[in-house]
Amino acid sequence: MTDELMQPVMPRKWYEIWWDIYSHPGVTPFRTALNEPGHDITRGFIWVAVTAFIMTLVSLLFSTLAMRNLMSDAFGGEIFKEYGAYTVAYICAVILAPLFACIGIAISAAVYHLVAKLFHGKGTWNDLVFCMSAVFAPGTLVSCVVGIFYLLFSQIPLLIFLPALVAMAFGVYTLVLNINAIRAAEDIGTGEAVATYFIPSIIAVVLVSCCSIVILIPLFSQIISGQ
Repeated sequence: MTDELMQPVMPRKWYEIWWDIYSHPGVTPFRTALNEPGHDITRGFIWVAVTAFIMTLVSLLFSTLAMRNLMSDAFGGEIFKEYGAYTVAYICAVILAPLFACIGIAISAAVYHLVAKLFHGKGTWNDLVFCMSAVFAPGTLVSCVVGIFYLLFSQIPLLIFLPALVAMAFGVYTLVLNINAIRAAEDIGTGEAVATYFIPSIIAVVLVSCCSIVILIPLFSQIISGQ
């Protein structure tokens, strides 16, 4: 893949699109994906749902094994009689995780799409969901692998920081990819895409801070007056 915009004749496989986007950080792979036939919002939601299902299933399996070993060492085998009560909760989590992931990506794309309109964005919500899904889905699988290594290295003090460093670096990389996804889908500049990405977070932080102050000030006043 070069920096020139391409228009594939046939729809590419999911792994071809993901590899193109992650191996060539920039706006061109996203625009190429949007120009190829067969790009559809449903395809993006399928990516998100499947990868969320896989991540939740693997995470629960590894966390369950770790918890069973911990409980076995601390309390003995009798604790497992009570531990089976969590099975239903685990099944519900695996089933609901894909739904919540799709809802999350849809809401996030809607918020970014509305903010991009302030910068004269000319894209569509469908295209933004598709581009963000192409970042989220493989990113979820990579995060799952990093999480597994974190659990494996959790008993080795000298190595436990390695997965954390990888997670931080990968988080920055996916941030860049999401900004490029906004650039491509909304047809705006880099500065506008960065602002589009961070404005909702800034507003959320301000609102949470204001609400916390409103709640905490009367609480502190009551504590002080009570003394």
